[in-house]
Amino acid sequence: RPPRSTLFPYTTLIRSGEGEFPSLDTVEEMLDWVRRWRENIYEVCRSTPQKNDICAFAAVILYVDEHIGEELRSEDAAEQIGMSRSYFSTRFKEMTGETFTEVLIRTRMDKAKELLENTTMKNYEIAERVGFADAHYFGISFKKMTGCTPTEYARENRR
Repeated sequence: RPPRSTLFPYTTLIRSGEGEFPSLDTVEEMLDWVRRWRENIYEVCRSTPQKNDICAFAAVILYVDEHIGEELRSEDAAEQIGMSRSYFSTRFKEMTGETFTEVLIRTRMDKAKELLENTTMKNYEIAERVGFADAHYFGISFKKMTGCTPTEYARENRR
């Protein structure tokens, strides 16, 4: 098992007094810092033999991020890390606070928002890119999650 300081270097620095929490002026900066911190944890876990649930689930979440356009199922994720589906589901929820499906949908929607903000792709193209076979269902899911349609979101947030 990797030492705690390897998995959580920022926390260790803050607790030991050797560093301090970064000065963040905006919510965007805070979210970016959290995203980088999370990616650091995933990368450390990726290079560490998966001997504990933390690293196993970090590897699953990283896999979801990297394969968001593919059909992803909790049964397959559980099998890949050598767990029964039942144990996987229980531990994943305990450790992440979300079910595998919630993480999957949130990740898909985050990627869809990114594409809507930064590209001129059509909604059906984005739906396909983020793993929705049905563009209509993508639109319904997107509105349920964000409160607006993909078209409305793009109109208001495109850079």
